[in-house]
Amino acid sequence: MAITKNVGRQEVISAAVTIGYADVVDATAVEAINLPEGAIVVGGALVVREVFNSATSDTIAVAVNSEALLAATDVTALGSTLLTAGSAAALLADTVDVTWDGTGAVPTTGSVVLIVNYVVEGRAAFSEG
Repeated sequence: MAITKNVGRQEVISAAVTIGYADVVDATAVEAINLPEGAIVVGGALVVREVFNSATSDTIAVAVNSEALLAATDVTALGSTLLTAGSAAALLADTVDVTWDGTGAVPTTGSVVLIVNYVVEGRAAFSEG
């Protein structure tokens, strides 16, 4: 039996949002990026632009519908961490959520850029064939 080829093609869509220390609540998932119905996450990154400065520790986790794209990751140093796409798919419209967890004093600095790359199942921007 042969596979029916799909000649429709689309570019990967990237969504980015800047999240500051005042935008998050300790140990609470906060909606950061909307995904359309049929979205399949194919990658992305969390980029620390300004370090979070709670007294002991600061981490951010990223998830879609409780499926981790990034486990709790230290945000007390500048840098970039790639998201793990896994099988994150929004069968219905959904959101990419971030959860910040801080220990110690309330931070007075901290900023990250969350970048999520995705395609939408069934969408075609042009034809290859």
